[in-house]
Amino acid sequence: MKSLIAWIFIVLSALPTGAQEHFVEVVVTDTILIPADQFIFQVMAMPDDMTMETATTTPIDYSRRERQMRQRQKSMLDSLQAKLMRSGFIPAPLSISDMASGRGYGNQFLTYQLVSEAELRRFQHALRDAGAVNAVLQSAVSTKEIDYQQRLYAKMMDKARANASALAALSGRKLGSILMVSETADENNRWNPYMPTISSRRPGMMSADTPEVNANYALRGKLLVRFGW
Repeated sequence: MKSLIAWIFIVLSALPTGAQEHFVEVVVTDTILIPADQFIFQVMAMPDDMTMETATTTPIDYSRRERQMRQRQKSMLDSLQAKLMRSGFIPAPLSISDMASGRGYGNQFLTYQLVSEAELRRFQHALRDAGAVNAVLQSAVSTKEIDYQQRLYAKMMDKARANASALAALSGRKLGSILMVSETADENNRWNPYMPTISSRRPGMMSADTPEVNANYALRGKLLVRFGW
């Protein structure tokens, strides 16, 4: 029994005390810019006189005006869809929400998926002189995002080792191996590209015939890295 107690004492004595003194943790962040090659746009019809006065309008007049406006939106989108189809752009099928709203009522829009930056340029050109419409960017991603994500990891790991080495030198320690790596979740890790609404008529917004659109977006990461020392 005494020998067992002595063995346990030796083992416990060999364990490190003040474990927090035997490692250093650093948190690093970085960002990488990615060229997008997949885009989703919603194109909406925006008649010039779409805003309706409600204070001086009777309910009957308002309802009639609303029906007229919805019909104008539908006519505009039908015309735009035909124009874009001649340029090779086919709208996505109606979604459940589209069908629930009964296309032709409420806010009107068509959805287009573009599979390259070259298509984005053609799409922008096709909207020239399209009338009162806005093309609103819904999504912009890259099919090679995983490659850029790995580059981002490599950048952050290099930065983590450099920071930890500096801390070790200042503390009179010798930096050891990596003990743990943890990726800190960030709900806003993807920054959308700065791509204003493509508008055919609204001053101050991007014109449909603007030659260049920023098709890049930023991906940022955050790592917690623990090194022994």
